[in-house]
Amino acid sequence: MEGIFIMNLPKDVMTALTRDPLFDDWKKQHHKSFMSHFFCSLSSDCVPKTLWEIGFYTPNTKKMVVFVEHENGFEIKPEDDVFTKETDTIEELSMDSVTFPFPEAVSRTKNEIPTVFSGEQLSDGFVVLQKLQGKELWNFTFVTKSVKFANIRIDASSGEVVSSQIVELVRKE
Repeated sequence: MEGIFIMNLPKDVMTALTRDPLFDDWKKQHHKSFMSHFFCSLSSDCVPKTLWEIGFYTPNTKKMVVFVEHENGFEIKPEDDVFTKETDTIEELSMDSVTFPFPEAVSRTKNEIPTVFSGEQLSDGFVVLQKLQGKELWNFTFVTKSVKFANIRIDASSGEVVSSQIVELVRKE
């Protein structure tokens, strides 16, 4: 890639996190928690604006804890509620299934945008690496200038574009 990806890859971030004493202490008290996602803010041209945030879900409390990557380690955010529908299931993210790397997912997304979102001007957005319906996905979402969400989902194993859609944020009456 062009060298614009100065951030660490999720697998490397996860390895660093598991070696961090902050995580080690937290995990001893939350042994039933599991990794659910990686999150990163993006500019409209898919350049990362933040380092990775890694979410861990605790099923018995239905709460999420997020570890934020910093240049010199990690910070833990306070435990918080999960924003999902009652019928949604939070699935465990397996890094072993993520074989299509982030830089290639960004490249695939950039190639898809002009085709699937022609006529839309994208603003900043975010990417979430997560497991949905049994499949690890790079889930890219951008807000458009016309106040819509533009979403592309890429299989994190094969690199296949799984779906793309525009979601209206404001309902016209």
